[in-house]
Amino acid sequence: MMAHSFLPVSNIPSIHNEKPSTFPLPTQNTVASSMGSSVTTKLMNQMKNLTVASKTPDPISAPVNHSSLRPMSTASFLSEYEIKDALVSSSKTQTGTIAAFPPCHTPDSILFNDDAQTINHDEDYDMERGQQYYLDPIFRDPNVVGHEWHQIKQSLSIVIEQSHMNNTTAAHHQHVTDEYIRQFGYQQTRPILRGDLCMTYGTPQTGPQANCLPIGIALSHDESTLLSCDVHRSAQNVRLFDVETGQLKHTITRNQQMKFHRPSAVMSDARNNILIVERDYIYVTEPDGRLIQTIGHHSIKQLYGIALFHDRYLLTIDSKSTDANTAENSRLLLFDPNNGRLVFEQPIMMNREPEEKLRERYVKHVVGNILPEATSKPRFVAVHNDNIYIADLGRSLIYGTSIRNRFQYDCITVFGGHGRGNGEMIDPSGLFVDSNGNIISADSKNDRIQVYKSDGEYQTTLKLNERIKRPSGICTNRSGTKFYVSCYLAGCLRAFNISY
Repeated sequence: MMAHSFLPVSNIPSIHNEKPSTFPLPTQNTVASSMGSSVTTKLMNQMKNLTVASKTPDPISAPVNHSSLRPMSTASFLSEYEIKDALVSSSKTQTGTIAAFPPCHTPDSILFNDDAQTINHDEDYDMERGQQYYLDPIFRDPNVVGHEWHQIKQSLSIVIEQSHMNNTTAAHHQHVTDEYIRQFGYQQTRPILRGDLCMTYGTPQTGPQANCLPIGIALSHDESTLLSCDVHRSAQNVRLFDVETGQLKHTITRNQQMKFHRPSAVMSDARNNILIVERDYIYVTEPDGRLIQTIGHHSIKQLYGIALFHDRYLLTIDSKSTDANTAENSRLLLFDPNNGRLVFEQPIMMNREPEEKLRERYVKHVVGNILPEATSKPRFVAVHNDNIYIADLGRSLIYGTSIRNRFQYDCITVFGGHGRGNGEMIDPSGLFVDSNGNIISADSKNDRIQVYKSDGEYQTTLKLNERIKRPSGICTNRSGTKFYVSCYLAGCLRAFNISY
């Protein structure tokens, strides 16, 4: 806040020859009754010598107060700050500080931008204040957001949705899987964590006649619409279903602005806008499919997966094979949705580690076979706080990594391994992280959903009352009571109520 200073009292030019508090102005009655007095004569002579530069006070009033005679500042507060109403001041912010939130550490230099621009940020921001900025209820109303936020900050509304879905803020519900692990995680005898089918979206299909292959899945912010990416070569679109009725509401298809080469991941922001990941770009569209923003970079080979990192950056995987004998060149990318710039790139590296090194470092939770590096295919990603989980479809492993502080990248765990036993997996695909960081994994070729602790320790397998054929994507509602699963080979989506 800019300080507007006033002159000290001692520096204000005197408006009297003598201290006004020493000689209060007399009334007319006093002057008339003591005209012959020498004291009055001296007093009147002094009054004649007085020079008054401002309006004469009421002669009946108390002695003059210095503070009331200070000159008014001419500085305008309207040029830099909003006028705050006392009733709503807690939800107002300085107009100049909106761009500085949400609170997060930004690297000193922006990497891999075409213009190699460098951006410096103040490191002394108030983290608690930043969290309150986004947790304030006024910014959860899309209509209010439209009036309060700058137009350029439109894509930043992603933050509110994913701070709930990725549980990176304090405001979240305890999911059923979290409750289950807290209560029974260390007990040998435990109840079954089950899922009861409550809705099927789309028509189930089998055989070569199938014309739908759903992968990515997500809920809209208001939880009224289920989003699904269809990668069938005759479709290449995103379908929007009504959550309550199961009816198809709308289909977003390719056009001149959006090419849609295998749209494989999707998520929603707080305005119910849709973020679609395809081979070359991340498209941000309105719910009816009208394009808002295109995010990309000239170095991209093939994009997979999407999540929000640190309530600010869009996280995705860029991975491409060079030949049949080596692992794919895979990296994590962070984009700033406010300007579409690539701000961080980090090779995954773990997918290129040979079996002996992985078992030596992460022996605890790798329970299945480790396939050769050349089979690696990092395809799916999920985030919880600093932790990033990557599903390697080819090696049947899940990598746990973290990006902390000034984008310090660490490998924290590897778990899974090829097989059909508990904790093992074949072609792991969709990932979700619950309210306490537990990992829910779609074990694709084993047709099941498994649950792990954040360090990769196996916990349980959901008991579903309806078969899921090749689960390829998974998401949940905010309360964690309902799971939505993409059934790749069945050509449909299924919703299950989760309980125990």
